[in-house]
Amino acid sequence: MKKIISILSVLTLAVFAGFAQNASDLFAPTETVPVTISSTASGSAESVTEGLPEELLDALKKPWVNGDVISNLTAGFTLNEKTSLYNEFEKSKGKAIGLNWLGFGIGSFTQGDGLGGGLGLTFDLLGYGSMLVGTGFFVVGVVILPWLAIADGIGGGDGSGEGSQELESILNTGVGLFAAGCILWLGNRIFGTIRPITFQKKYNNSLKSALGLDGIIEDLSFVPIVNPVESQYGLLTHITF
Repeated sequence: MKKIISILSVLTLAVFAGFAQNASDLFAPTETVPVTISSTASGSAESVTEGLPEELLDALKKPWVNGDVISNLTAGFTLNEKTSLYNEFEKSKGKAIGLNWLGFGIGSFTQGDGLGGGLGLTFDLLGYGSMLVGTGFFVVGVVILPWLAIADGIGGGDGSGEGSQELESILNTGVGLFAAGCILWLGNRIFGTIRPITFQKKYNNSLKSALGLDGIIEDLSFVPIVNPVESQYGLLTHITF
């Protein structure tokens, strides 16, 4: 009992030490710069997309291709505006992975990944189609089986004739197609889990580079600002360099 208590005490101290270290890294005055995101008097944060030119909005869909365009169009932006823009458009992966498990590349489409969504949709159509056709072959074989047995019995056969061989071929085809569909289904779920992670990393890194924030910002943390007296609401952004 004493040994267990000692182990728990050591683990508790280690956890508190970790939290203390993270807190000191986050709020150390030599490493963080507070930046206030603009707010509105109505009580809701103003969307950073308001007033942006269509050319920039289109370029933000593929920052790894349109990096130069984004850099030129945001050249006059302040650091606050760039970090707000990054926070508005950066991609997350959790929701996309969950929706991809529902199938048909839905998660990747919602993440803005047309290629990943298209591949997920194609794989699921092939997988479900293969399982459906395989099930059809198998059902047909099962339905024919008793009639074939009756015919062989009437004809005095032993059940090893040409009809039995064709039936066996139908059943094997059905099982094979169904198994192939299951493999495609499982493979697409694995793909749907990995793809949003790689797309998130690719998009966010490209956007950060296009905005000139790579190598500058390592971490962003947000603290809400609520001042009902003056009707001011917004976010305080801590940028870790």
